[in-house]
Amino acid sequence: SQMLVEGNKHFTSPSKYLTEVPEELRRQNSYYEEVLKQMAEYCKQMSVMTLNAAIEAGRMGEAGMSFVSASEEVRNLSVAYNGMIQQMRQLLMESETKIALMEEKFQQLIALLKDNNVATGKLMKQCNDTAKFIEKTSIHTLSEGMSPFRDQIIGLKNVEEEIVKAEERNRMQMSDIREEMVAQQKNENEIIDLLN
Repeated sequence: SQMLVEGNKHFTSPSKYLTEVPEELRRQNSYYEEVLKQMAEYCKQMSVMTLNAAIEAGRMGEAGMSFVSASEEVRNLSVAYNGMIQQMRQLLMESETKIALMEEKFQQLIALLKDNNVATGKLMKQCNDTAKFIEKTSIHTLSEGMSPFRDQIIGLKNVEEEIVKAEERNRMQMSDIREEMVAQQKNENEIIDLLN
C-alpha cells in the first residue's frame, strides 16, 4: 500500500501532459482552419479566373471553344474542391467537440486520481496509527478488555447448549405423548369392543 501511495504521487507529470494535449490539438485545428480559409480563397479566385477565361475564349469564336470547355471543367473541379473544404471544416468542428469531451474526461480522471491518492494516504495513516496503538497495547490489556466479550460468547454457547438439550427433551416428551396416545386409543378401542 505504501508503494502504491508513493507511485500515485508521480501522477503529476502524466496528468500535466494529458491536460496539455487538448490545447495542442486546438492549436493544430486552428492552423488547419487557417489553411482551409486560404484554400477557399484560392478556390474562389480560381472560379473567377476560369469564368473570365471562358468569357475571353468565347469572344474568340470557334477557335476558343475547346478552351471554354477546359475552363468549364476547371470550374467544376473548383466547385468540388470547395465542397471538400466544407467537409474538412465540418470534420474540424466535430474534432473540437471531441476535444472538449476528451478534456472533460481527462479532468474527471485526474480528479479521481487525486481523490484516490488522498484516500489511500488517509488509509495508510489509519493503518500506521493502528499499528502504533497495537505496539503500545499489551496482550494482557487486550485480554482484560475482551473479558466482557468472552463472557458473552460463553453465555451464548451455554444458551445454545441449553436449546439443544431442550429440543432433545421436547422430542422425548413428544415420543412419550405419542406412545401414550397410542395406548389410550388402544384402551378406547378395547372398551368399545367390550361395549358392543
